[in-house]
Amino acid sequence: MGFVRGFKLKSGALAASVSHDHHNIVIVGTNNEDMYLAAREIARHQGGLVAVQDGK
Repeated sequence: MGFVRGFKLKSGALAASVSHDHHNIVIVGTNNEDMYLAAREIARHQGGLVAVQDGK
């Protein structure tokens, strides 16, 4: 876990299961609920990219 600076995300969360140097889930978000939902959706789809805002 860590803090991201300069991402300029105003609301919601973004998640990805593939990044250039590893194959873990990376999540950036403004609130725990949207970040949790993004992680669950990545798992449900067995990978990919997810954008969540206000629980949708």
